[in-house]
Amino acid sequence: MRTGGRREVEDVDPDTLASDAPDPEAAPINAELRRALERGLAALPERQRTALLLCHRGMSNRDAAAVLEVSVDALESLLARARRTLRADLQAFR
Repeated sequence: MRTGGRREVEDVDPDTLASDAPDPEAAPINAELRRALERGLAALPERQRTALLLCHRGMSNRDAAAVLEVSVDALESLLARARRTLRADLQAFR
């Protein structure tokens, strides 16, 4: 479906990005990590978030670039900025 010249992308299910821990003691940390990841993803600019989610779901850079109607180089720039921002946001979990 096209809207405003761009394809719509469904929201991410955070469960696909952060798995539940089998260890009960790790569960509070995973829940906190999941919330931090959700906040970080929501705070990203829409195009960075969309690029990241498309590639995370297994789409090739070429296909993701086509969906976003940008060059592969531009997509890779969006991905790099999104990953850098999320990495900084999630530093507390290292």
